[in-house]
Amino acid sequence: MTNPYLQPNGTAVLQDSWFCFLDILGFKEILKANDHVRISQFHGLLQEGRMILEGPPDDAEYLDRDFHALTSFTDNIALGFPIQEDGEMEAGMVFERVARFQLAIVLRGFFIRGGVAVGEAYIDELAVYGPALLEAYAGESELARDPRIVLTESAKTLVTEHLAYYGNAGHAPQNNVLKRDRDGQWFIDYLRAVIADESYDPPHADGDTVRAHRDVVTDQLRRFRQSPRIWSKYEWVALYHNDFCRRYPDLFDESFFIEIDTVRGQIGSIVEA
Repeated sequence: MTNPYLQPNGTAVLQDSWFCFLDILGFKEILKANDHVRISQFHGLLQEGRMILEGPPDDAEYLDRDFHALTSFTDNIALGFPIQEDGEMEAGMVFERVARFQLAIVLRGFFIRGGVAVGEAYIDELAVYGPALLEAYAGESELARDPRIVLTESAKTLVTEHLAYYGNAGHAPQNNVLKRDRDGQWFIDYLRAVIADESYDPPHADGDTVRAHRDVVTDQLRRFRQSPRIWSKYEWVALYHNDFCRRYPDLFDESFFIEIDTVRGQIGSIVEA
């Protein structure tokens, strides 16, 4: 299969795309510490993650073309899906693959911040450019703030158009894979990837993965208790984790929750009486 951004004659062309800009947090500190073990883990994780983001070969064979182009540099990943027709099919691929990728690397102790935009873009192994890159990068650097992947205005606009296809937008698939945060940002609900089958009541879910996510986030909260700026980012993940568990009370009891206040500790006197 060939890069969908290249014309048959090899000409590079900007195309309307779903575009993701992802930043893997903490990797610069690993480089500064010259932590060879974590650097090697990170490289292996990128190799595994690339397979998740690229999706199964059947996706490309379905229409005899690749749907996407992907490149990475240091701790950043750029992923683009040229839009065919109305872009709803590509949106589903983006949200599902990025959610599974985000969950996979969080379970290894790496967290992601990112932005998703819609607009003209170009990606190959040598270059990434276009207005969608600029908007997605702004989403990552200015809007995401926490370890979450947010939708920029262009992406939200197109999703809103797709929601209008459904008689009851509340039952639309987009409403399952995206959530609106407390500050109004739309983000990819990556823990939703543990729900294997919604057709059952209650749905089938991977409880072991939710427990593993609980433990990874709790470890980070303990690790950064003395670093308020960093701790607050993992507090967001913990609040998100608990919110997800509350949405499925038949699947996740209190043992699945992260005890944020216990990890944070209590306010007390500076000197005991």
